Amino acid sequence: HIQHGEAMSRDAVIMLHSLEREMGDDEEAWKNALQQLVIGTIFHANISAVDVTEILNVVLMDAEDIGGEETCFSLYENLCAGEGLSEEMKKRCAERAHTSTFCGMGDEEDADSELPSSIPHGYYNFYVPEARKSDDFYSNAFAHIDIFSVFANSDVPQLERSIKKAQDDANALKRKARDLEDKIDIGEDGNSNKYGVDGELYTLRKDCNSITAGKYTYELCMFKKAWQRESSAKTGGTSLGQWDSIAIDENTGSRILKWKNGAKCWNGPQRSATVFVTCGTKTRLISADEPNICEYEFRMESHIGCDESFRIMNNL
Repeated sequence: HIQHGEAMSRDAVIMLHSLEREMGDDEEAWKNALQQLVIGTIFHANISAVDVTEILNVVLMDAEDIGGEETCFSLYENLCAGEGLSEEMKKRCAERAHTSTFCGMGDEEDADSELPSSIPHGYYNFYVPEARKSDDFYSNAFAHIDIFSVFANSDVPQLERSIKKAQDDANALKRKARDLEDKIDIGEDGNSNKYGVDGELYTLRKDCNSITAGKYTYELCMFKKAWQRESSAKTGGTSLGQWDSIAIDENTGSRILKWKNGAKCWNGPQRSATVFVTCGTKTRLISADEPNICEYEFRMESHIGCDESFRIMNNL
């Protein structure tokens, strides 16, 4: 009961803060909202009319009337001493005004050595509230109210549907954003680790570019392998490596694409391919070279090279 009461109190505080922000100093709006809160609380609590009346009377009592600083006293002797009690409250007083007030579980020595297995009715003036019966005042009052029709005829269902749709749309956008981030491999710094700083390689992710130089044709496939083969061959050949990375030249700002760990040269290193990108209207390889044994270098034109660095370097 205590935990349930604490949870309800926290919810009520949140709701009241929300009402305060929404209604400000509008007394009439506050009155209507609080009336609805009280009615809703009584309806859902499902406790008897006499318990509701008792709670209200206790709330309206002064602290001195309740017992002051004393912790052990008969609440009902004070509560029932006033005039103008309702019939429900008179009935409650008749039931409890002369009952014993339990403020301990026995001898102090026993209390220190053994925890009680049950709490007697009326312990420190606590009684379990009675569930509302069919002949109760509130049962008759609420019998004429169809709580579901009240909500059905209001804007609540439409608002709930709108909220659900907005939440579904937001979740769909979040999933789409996550999928795109996974595809372009967004890092913690917000940049793409896979498709370049600006995600520029995403449009080239399925491309293979080739060039023939001498008796060899070189084919470089983005995010796959690079090959060297006889010009007459269409497939296969010698591996120049697997796609490795994209980097930015610190001096020129141009992009550098790399393939590594290709087929090992006889008595030499594993083959590799490096592509230096410059600005161009079409993506194509324009030159091939082997400056060092089994280390191949290529020049490529592509729109991905037409960036701010290229503009500054060429005074455009």
